[in-house]
Amino acid sequence: MTYMEDTPTLRIAKTIQSQIVAQSPTALMSYGAKDFVALTETDKRHGGFQFRTNGLKHKGLVLINLMFNDTYTIETVKIRKGEVKVCDSYDDVYADQLIEVLDHMIEGRQYVR
Repeated sequence: MTYMEDTPTLRIAKTIQSQIVAQSPTALMSYGAKDFVALTETDKRHGGFQFRTNGLKHKGLVLINLMFNDTYTIETVKIRKGEVKVCDSYDDVYADQLIEVLDHMIEGRQYVR
């Protein structure tokens, strides 16, 4: 068994995942989430968390990016024939809004900002 080193990238991804689970313990399961990935830091984000979903509204990738202002940008993405298409995006999402926004983007539940 291989163990990953505890890096800032991995800590950020684990924190995002724990914030989702703390708000709704069954959310990731209900989204059909799988293929979890920790996203590395870039010039646009501190890091992030990515997973593949099989929701009612969106089937594809979900990227949750921790931005430098300590909010999240959430994107739903599809990849077809090597082309990346951002289907939906929400900026300035706070940790306590994660489930509400994810439910809207993945399952189609109404979200009022």
